[in-house]
Amino acid sequence: MLCPRCGSRMRLERIVEPGGMFWARICSSCGEILDPVILANRKISLKRILAGQRRRPRGEKEVADADS
Repeated sequence: MLCPRCGSRMRLERIVEPGGMFWARICSSCGEILDPVILANRKISLKRILAGQRRRPRGEKEVADADS
């Protein structure tokens, strides 16, 4: 997979945090990190931008966990 930011190769890496473990793609050059939660939140943000909204509507929650 190529990095959407700089075009370099991305590697698959296991990330271990106090809240658990997940897999993410990390760019070897610029450090861009992509995981399912980041991609879902970017998709929501893009839809909002295209709809002309600047903020998240009240009551709408961001994607907090890839397992949910």
